[in-house]
Amino acid sequence: GLPTVLYGGDYNPDQWPETDWDDDIKVFKQADINSATINAFSWALLEPREGEYDFEKLDHIVAKLGRADFKIVMATSTAAMPAWMFKKYPDVARVDYQGRRHVFGQRHNFCPSSPNYRRLAGRLVDQLARRYAGNSHIVAWHVNNEYGDN
Repeated sequence: GLPTVLYGGDYNPDQWPETDWDDDIKVFKQADINSATINAFSWALLEPREGEYDFEKLDHIVAKLGRADFKIVMATSTAAMPAWMFKKYPDVARVDYQGRRHVFGQRHNFCPSSPNYRRLAGRLVDQLARRYAGNSHIVAWHVNNEYGDN
């Protein structure tokens, strides 16, 4: 059990200037928010090229939230695939009920039965878990995002 009820929501600081992050945290504290779900759509930032991982920005976000004593819900980033994946592995794109394969540029655009998507998503999640498993501020894992779009 958690000692407190988590009160917060999605927070995507990687999508705006770092100069805003301290102000965000200040406002969160004023609102008595104690948690943040981060990293939902960061796959392209974390893996800019296949097999090359860069956690520098996410490390900074985790550290800043940790220093402010926030509980962190770490998302897997698997809801928004990077462009390189679509180009190299066309089978990762979802196919709708009319048999049309979707193009790059939408969230929730993956095909969950694609062997390439599953392999690449698994590798990313493994990297995240290895890197952040021991972080005491991470209290839960957010596996994917908004099911039902596929």
